[in-house]
Parts: sequence; structure tokens; C-alpha cells
Amino acid sequence: MKPTLKLLAPLALVAFASCISNNWGHRAQSTNPDTRLADLMADYQHAKSHHDQGDGTDHILVDAERYKNEIERLSVEFPRHVPTLFANAALAYDHAEFAKCQSYCDRLFSIQPVHADAAVLRSQVAIREGDLPFAKRMLETQKNYTPDHARLREALSATLYLMKDYEGAGRELDAAERLGAAAWRVAYNRGLIAEGKGDAAGAMAAYEAALAAKADFAPAQARLAGRKAEGGVQ
Repeated sequence: MKPTLKLLAPLALVAFASCISNNWGHRAQSTNPDTRLADLMADYQHAKSHHDQGDGTDHILVDAERYKNEIERLSVEFPRHVPTLFANAALAYDHAEFAKCQSYCDRLFSIQPVHADAAVLRSQVAIREGDLPFAKRMLETQKNYTPDHARLREALSATLYLMKDYEGAGRELDAAERLGAAAWRVAYNRGLIAEGKGDAAGAMAAYEAALAAKADFAPAQARLAGRKAEGGVQ
């Protein structure tokens, strides 16, 4: 379910960023790691969003990289600060630095064994390495502690899908939906599961539901068009 994994990848970073300050700019240095991390993440998000929107110059991208480096240095200064370790893991994944992401996750788990968002990231690194059993074990273990975590359930659904356990994938996706997962993402992933089961009509209905919830979602548009073309549907 590579499309699913691409969707899951930024979720932990977005969720983390939504919990911190929206202010940005120059700030006085603080000895509080929570305050410093919040400030740096806000600065990073601001710089990166402007670059991603195409309205920035090279210096904005440099600023984003500088803030990322400062967040890494914060983990050296506060090596047991779990939020900083998680922020670095999420940023590493966002920058396709998968070995670094794994290292930060492993350090985090040595301090705080229960951390659902970090488990999502670590499982995706394992999937990229082809270690589906490890990803499944990690997610199921974390689910025992945080069964109400929607993103964890989505990640487990994706893992089960890749293992061709379509029934299990569907059950976890249903649970994720009840726990508040985005309707468009759930519908799209239902379409992928339906395709895996050979249910073309069910897949098309799911992709249509995804587009009803998020009309500009290109992967659903592409897969729906492909299924219609294969079936001769206009």
C-alpha cells in the first residue's frame, strides 16, 4: 500500500506541529527544551511552508534547513527529551533520512517505550526495509497501550494490507474511522483493500467516496480513472 504509506508519513509531524506555537521570528534563547523546541518547530514550519508554496527564495529553504539543524542540536543538549527526539525522527523521515529516523525512534523508545506516533514512523522505516513482521509486531504492541490512536490503527491497516491480510486491514481501518481518521483517507484506503480483494466495483465506490470528501485528491482520481478505463465505464 505505498500510496497509504506516503499519506501516513507526514501525519506525525503535522500532528506535532499543530500542538505548538504559531509565532515565528527571532527569540531569546531559553533553557526550557519544550519552549525552544516549540519555537524552532514553528520557525521551521513557517520557512518550509513558504518554500513549498513556491513563493520563497533560496534563503527560505536555507532557513528551514538551519532550523532543522538547530532541532538536531537540541537533541544533543537534551538527549533524554522525548519531544525533541520525536521531532527529529519526524523531520528525518520528512527528509527521507530513514536511518536517522530509525536511530531517533530507537533512542526515544529506550526512554519512553510507549509512544504511538513514534511507532508509526518506526514501522514505516521497517516496511521500507521489507521487514513487515517487525512493523506489525511494533504496531500491535503499541495498540495494546493506546488502542484509541487513529493513526496507529491506520498504520497497522497499511501493514496488514501489505501482508495481504485484507480482512485484518479492513478491521483496523474501520476502527481508525471510528476514532476520527480523515474520511477521504479512509475511503481511499478502503479502495486499495477492495482492489486487493479483486472487488473492482467496491474499489471504484470507495475512490468516489474519497473524492466526495476531498475532490482534489490526485491518487484517488488516478485510480478511479484507471479502474473505469479497465471496465469500460465512462
